Amino acid sequence: MKFLFVIFFFSLTILKTLSQTDNSTESYSTFYTDESNHFSTEQSTQEHIDTNFCKELYPYCYCGISSIILQCKNFTKFSELNFSLLKNSSDQSPRKIYELELEPLSPIPFDRTLNLDGISLYGRAILNKLSKLELYANPFESVKENNNLNLYLYDVNLETSDLDAVCKSNMTSNYTSLFSSFGYVYFSESTYTKSGFLCPLIFKNANLRKFEIYSFNSNSDILFSSIDDNFDLNTTITDLTIRSAKNFSLDLNFLNPRIFQKLTNLNFDYVELESIEEGMFKNFTHLRKFSLDLTKMGDFIRKSDNKWMSSLNFDLKSVNYSNPNEIVNFQNRTLVITFNSRNGQDYSFPDEDLEFFKYFPHDKLVYARILVDQNLDCSNTLRFVLKNAFSYPTESFLNTTSTYKCFLNSQQETTQTNYETSNPTTNMPETTISNAQNSTKEPNNVVSLGVYLGTTIPLAAITILSLMSAIYLFFKIKKIGNISDTHIELF
Repeated sequence: MKFLFVIFFFSLTILKTLSQTDNSTESYSTFYTDESNHFSTEQSTQEHIDTNFCKELYPYCYCGISSIILQCKNFTKFSELNFSLLKNSSDQSPRKIYELELEPLSPIPFDRTLNLDGISLYGRAILNKLSKLELYANPFESVKENNNLNLYLYDVNLETSDLDAVCKSNMTSNYTSLFSSFGYVYFSESTYTKSGFLCPLIFKNANLRKFEIYSFNSNSDILFSSIDDNFDLNTTITDLTIRSAKNFSLDLNFLNPRIFQKLTNLNFDYVELESIEEGMFKNFTHLRKFSLDLTKMGDFIRKSDNKWMSSLNFDLKSVNYSNPNEIVNFQNRTLVITFNSRNGQDYSFPDEDLEFFKYFPHDKLVYARILVDQNLDCSNTLRFVLKNAFSYPTESFLNTTSTYKCFLNSQQETTQTNYETSNPTTNMPETTISNAQNSTKEPNNVVSLGVYLGTTIPLAAITILSLMSAIYLFFKIKKIGNISDTHIELF
């Protein structure tokens, strides 16, 4: 009997300990996180007070986060900054800097008084509060380590100093333009031409993998001056992204062909688009992806007859989809326009809107991709927009969850038209592909080995003790039974 009591007490003790372990683990985790955050904050504050890896530039600049992140925010003119003080004293080698941020106390012109000799930049530059841009000013070319640097402009007036004298009469001058030293350029919402113009020569010889403009109210916020039509800027901008623009109208004044002629990807991300100029894309023969992520897709579609669509792949002759060789010969000219209304006003391509797509150039290898937060019914409008989809090299890219019904309903009909060149591939919806990919990812609820063992071993011990108790009781009862039988036989 004492043995049973000991086992019962021991089991209760283990269960209590296990419960306390779970609670203490959670409490420790919370305590550790809070302590870590407190320690990080305290350490950061202490570093801000005591640590400056760029003391040579005090009080104009500060390197508190790291020796490779240089922030200069306490100066009134560029001539106050002497970066040569950062050179290695033994061999005079420049200080390697990943991020350089320049922010004067008040707006000043970006000119040739900025001298970056003393650093070697290999990451990004951030420029703030610039009142004007001098065309010949480019201190980054001599200090850059690679051609993939990023440039971020905040609160910058993009007007070019001495515009008439510089932009119109010095097009053949030997200089290195500012944007040619970078692979990525970003304009913030406070960066624009306030009252003047930005000279296109600032893009001369630029080769940008991406140019991004964020949040402005209309295309009049960034205006380019005109230059001689015979002058070649030799500019390549692969990707242009417009984010969060309002009341925006796309025209040739903004999308200057002299600058963006080699554009491959044009992306509107959460944009309130008012209109697109007729004939807009006639000179953009390199365009392969055009994404319209609009806040009011239906309103935009119904505002005009959308004749601008006929300018997509304008230089390409009509393609005969029944001729496989012809499609192969021009497969590098396919252009996909994405209509994305997931982030704003849902647009379902109703039957009554068919007339607004009459200029969609199916015969020029232009394809539509539809993204909506629902599985759309296959309306006549949707069927018309997607009628050449089966000839696209990767059909599943166009067969989204939004258009899956239309692909299923139109498969047999499409096979009988001249638009198909081969048997359609399996119509797997995008969600199925996504789920299949997600199923291969590591789950988020992974349990550490310590927690697993801390839970499993006590439970196993309780199970074993319970079995031992059951066995003990079994033999005890059997023994008592035998004694009782013997007692009866004796008496």
